[in-house]
Amino acid sequence: MAILGAMRTAFLVARHPDDAELRVFACTKNNLAVYPPSLGFRIVATGEGLPRLAWIGPVERTADDLVGVGPRRGESVPRAIRFLEAQLESGWKERQGLLEQAVREGISFRTLERAKAELHALSQQRREQGKNVWYWGLPGRS
Repeated sequence: MAILGAMRTAFLVARHPDDAELRVFACTKNNLAVYPPSLGFRIVATGEGLPRLAWIGPVERTADDLVGVGPRRGESVPRAIRFLEAQLESGWKERQGLLEQAVREGISFRTLERAKAELHALSQQRREQGKNVWYWGLPGRS
């Protein structure tokens, strides 16, 4: 980590998650400029028996996508806000269902709570089949 910490720019190479033959060259760190696009390439055989790289150009994967890291700090709450707005635009939704869907989308419960606070979303408890069930909704929506 000390070597990587001293670098101004770093890259990684990983397999594309949707294509086992495709490799992705992606920027993992860059504190000199904006991140460049990730580039895809394939390793192909040549007549001489030596492999070569066949570049295919930009691909829509980041280094974080390739190693399974969630959104960067500061990106998660706005993403959760967009998710929650989309879920609640048609009306009140059961909290547990929202949480399960958010987790499938890579949004933690704590981040979803932050998004709820930012949106000033409301909570409402209802009695259903002898149990208390929590619902979330946006102000002014039925």
